[in-house]
Amino acid sequence: RALYFNNQSAAKIMRYLNKYDVTSIAQVIRLIKTIDSKDGLMFANYQVSIKNDFQISTLKPPSDTMLQVADLLASLDPQEKRIIECAAFIGSEVNASTLSVALQISRLETLVSLRRLEKKGLIKDIIQYFSFFSKLNVLKKFIIIVYKFLLIFLVLVQVSILH
Repeated sequence: RALYFNNQSAAKIMRYLNKYDVTSIAQVIRLIKTIDSKDGLMFANYQVSIKNDFQISTLKPPSDTMLQVADLLASLDPQEKRIIECAAFIGSEVNASTLSVALQISRLETLVSLRRLEKKGLIKDIIQYFSFFSKLNVLKKFIIIVYKFLLIFLVLVQVSILH
């Protein structure tokens, strides 16, 4: 997917970003998401533009990833924090009913909180299961694949030595 900004809006964004030490595309994407979350974008004729009444200069400066995560966690209400903590304890995928029972809150309340967390980009709904994003999970899956590959290789080497 791509967003095609009109020239004026792209220039506004670039002027804003040039004021700060932007070191990654993630910071740019976060800025666009922030503008969108504050209802500052307008979509028309296959283009995106910043609304005329939106003041990009009022936004916090783009920060590094750790500060973004800290800001995001600070924005969670107490129930959302409890859900994130409980889900993290359970694993990377968790059923809404499991969370509801574990936290002793209604399933509807749990689902409402999970939807808010999904809108904030912390989780993804996967057919009644919510998967928590983590670079560590991706790395762990990669390591498992490499480990399996090495095991197969070692077995093949062992078999060839025996014959």
